[in-house]
Amino acid sequence: MGATVKRDIPEKYADHPIQIKVGRPVRIFFVNIGPKRTSTFHVVGTVFSTVYRSGNPANAFHGVQSFEVGPGDGAVFEFTVHEAGDYPFVDHAIARAYKGAIGIFHAVP
Repeated sequence: MGATVKRDIPEKYADHPIQIKVGRPVRIFFVNIGPKRTSTFHVVGTVFSTVYRSGNPANAFHGVQSFEVGPGDGAVFEFTVHEAGDYPFVDHAIARAYKGAIGIFHAVP
């Protein structure tokens, strides 16, 4: 049985998922504006093919499931999905999802 979450404001990308295509690469430019908390970014059901710490190609990580981005920093995430469906993206501080830090990629053929 799922939990019911009372939301004060709509989560833009949960209520209106971002459409992606099966088999096509997805690239996310992620910035953590802080000011004090890190964010561990994750797309449920995927493994990032490449993550570029601070957006720098010299700082590439491969085969990463989640990645921590410090306050005032950023990263570029790349992945490809192989099945149609919904792929939620979250901060692994899951309590933040209840406050709006959640969205969905909707993969179509």
